[in-house]
Amino acid sequence: MTGPSNTLLIEGSFSELAEEFAQYLDNISKANEGVGVQADIEPILNTIREAEQSQDPSAEAAVQKQKDEVLKKIVTKAAILNSAPERGMSDSWARNFY
Repeated sequence: MTGPSNTLLIEGSFSELAEEFAQYLDNISKANEGVGVQADIEPILNTIREAEQSQDPSAEAAVQKQKDEVLKKIVTKAAILNSAPERGMSDSWARNFY
């Protein structure tokens, strides 16, 4: 008999998930509008969305580089998660993961 699975399924595009996580980080850090990580990555995410919609295979390497840049910015700000509550969170984004 196997034990319970701890599988987590997350749906959405890279841009959607990155934006939502950035909003969550900004909420925790109580960043002012237009100052937090979301404002920092929004222009890059717009460029990624445009490239994905054009479906140009030659732009794939550039899109991956931009995704790496977005992840770098998010990971840099993610230290704020140490101050976030683990359970019973009031944020809808976090509730979806427990």
